[in-house]
Amino acid sequence: MQANLEDKELERLAVLRGLQIMDTAPEPALDAITRLASTICDTPIALISLLDEKRQWFKSVQGLKVRETPREHAFCAHAIEQASMLQVADASLDSRFSSNPLVTGEPYIRFYAGQPISVNGHRMGTLCVIDRTQRTLSLAQQRSLIDLALIAQTLIQRRAPVLEKTVSAPQSVEPVRRTAPMPSARKVLYVEDNRLNALLLEQLCSSVENVDLRICPSLDEMYRQLQIMVPDLILLDINLPGTSGLEILGWLKRTAATSKIRVIMVSADASAEAIRAAQTLGAEDFWTKPLNLANVLKVLDSIG
Repeated sequence: MQANLEDKELERLAVLRGLQIMDTAPEPALDAITRLASTICDTPIALISLLDEKRQWFKSVQGLKVRETPREHAFCAHAIEQASMLQVADASLDSRFSSNPLVTGEPYIRFYAGQPISVNGHRMGTLCVIDRTQRTLSLAQQRSLIDLALIAQTLIQRRAPVLEKTVSAPQSVEPVRRTAPMPSARKVLYVEDNRLNALLLEQLCSSVENVDLRICPSLDEMYRQLQIMVPDLILLDINLPGTSGLEILGWLKRTAATSKIRVIMVSADASAEAIRAAQTLGAEDFWTKPLNLANVLKVLDSIG
């Protein structure tokens, strides 16, 4: 059993090396994720951590001055041992962490929640949030942390070309060659004035073939796009500058040229009243932000 665990750790470390991500410069998209995690979970600290043999290194960090800690002190070293989120309400009362220098000294960790980030079936690290006071996350916050970790995981997995060259199948395997024409791209309009939310979906869709995502930061841009294309799907923020997304939804469904376009309303915090109103006006669904790429692709796949 011990040998098997050691072999799995060697495989995990090989995948980590193949990513060539350790000690690289900060990346705006990943920093946006930790900022959003800190805001949604209302914690002063949020990190994207990666673990090698000896240390926990932070690819993105909010609320701390350090960029790494010894692995033996890392809460994330415990988090990657399980597939689901690790949540510690009060580390000072937990036998695993009560004597940890990060608990007894700076940054005086009390609360921790970490969602694993995996590549090729190996957990590389976590997206985690940390507080200096005892607490737990609400169900909505837990769901958001899971979604954000998935976004971070997708962005990190975009390093796949590097990964394939270092730890992939033998070179004798012939690459698959496409013989059929590529299907036409599905067109998506995302009407969203918050650049951070738009950036997260934009980064996800950039790694997916046959999705043509157009960001509309204003209604004027949405109207312009509708004049030059007929989208397959409109993702419409319910809160727009100077107007309500519900009013725009009503206009879209009353207008012959746009009435058949699928529209999904989105909001950071959807009330039951808003959901009912959107359904009455003809919205196909109502999603909370940050958006889940898998949900977007599922809708696009269902379009004939």
